Formats: sequence, structure tokens, C-alpha cells
Amino acid sequence: MLDLYLSGEVNRISPEAPVPVISEQSRHYSLGGAGNVANNVAALGGRVTLLGVVGNDLEGNLVQELCRKSGITPRLIREQQRPTSHKTRAVVRRHQLLRIDREFVGAVSKMTEKKVTRLVKNLGDYDVVILSDYAKGFLTDRIVELIKKRYRRKGIIANIKPSANVASYKSISAITLNAKEGQDLTGIVTATAVGAARAVRILSRRFSASIVLTRGEHG
Repeated sequence: MLDLYLSGEVNRISPEAPVPVISEQSRHYSLGGAGNVANNVAALGGRVTLLGVVGNDLEGNLVQELCRKSGITPRLIREQQRPTSHKTRAVVRRHQLLRIDREFVGAVSKMTEKKVTRLVKNLGDYDVVILSDYAKGFLTDRIVELIKKRYRRKGIIANIKPSANVASYKSISAITLNAKEGQDLTGIVTATAVGAARAVRILSRRFSASIVLTRGEHG
């Protein structure tokens, strides 16, 4: 994903509709989604290779460029019919007024899936594999199973969304979820420490994996 932040000031309301007019002062691009995870690992000193899919567009070029600037090795497949997932945020004095998403949600093509499987088979040795599943269609069951087989003796950590095919992630090293996602998967209210602990126990048994449940200000 590519994140674009437009920063500016509001001095008037549009005469065309009752909305603020933002006078743009700057724009900033950054890696989002799995790219943000890769960027964080690289910032901590890790050597990172990023697999993903982008469109054959300007945003895809920017993702490649940002990866290289961050010391990330990009292994990105381009799909002609899929735009690069792109989120634009309009910010005024640290307050976000608007977000516009441009993306396609759906499984990657069979051709792309074949290219990804070849990439995974030819990847080198890594200490840890991180799967950031935003349920956009890149991590198909076949790709996840191949990664599990290829790196079963290494650490595999996944951040998953309830809308993803969560069954694919059984028997990996660890799964991270936020409180809402844990609640969605178990039906247990995770706002309390007791509820959070109960949800984690259920999820740990369901996935045969360690579960990390983040609870915002509650830790």
C-alpha cells in the first residue's frame, strides 16, 4: 500500500458545497500496509525482502522507490488490471479531515499466484517471515501454505484480519490481532483483562499458535 498525506490550511468554505477548502502546503508519501511493517523492521536494522503486488502505475513506482530508500529489497509483482492500493489523507493541523482509498479487493490472478510461488521457492534463508494479511487478495491459500512449508522450521508471524481466510494460518509460530479482531473471531468482549485472556486461550487452541492480542491503551 502507498500512503499519501496532504497537509494544508483551511481558510474558507467552498461556494460549491458546504465543505472546507484545503490550501495544500505539502505532501508526503510513505509505505503502508505490509510495506510499513517492512519499513519498521528495516529501521530496527533487519535485512528485509518485501513480497507483494502493485499496479502498473505511478503509485507502484513510488512503492518501489520508497522500498529502496528504506533499504528494503522489493520483490513486487505488477498486475495490469489492479491499481496499487493507495490511501490519501487530507490533514489540517494534525486533524485528518478526509481519507480517500483507491484499491481493488479480490484474489490475485492465477498468473500472479504462479509468479509469487516461484519467488517464494527461490527466496533465500530468513530468520523470520512476517505475513501481513490485509485481506486484499494477495495471500491466497496456496501462497500461505507454500510459505508455511518453505519456512516451517523458522519463525512465521502473521497479522490477520477476520475477513481473511484465517484457517490458512493454523500451526504457525504466532498470530497478532487487535482487541476488536480478537472479539470478532471469538464473540468474546475483549475490553476487560478477563475477556481478553479468555479470547487468547480460545484462539491459541484454534490456531495451534501463540497469540498476541494488542489492546490499545490497555497494553
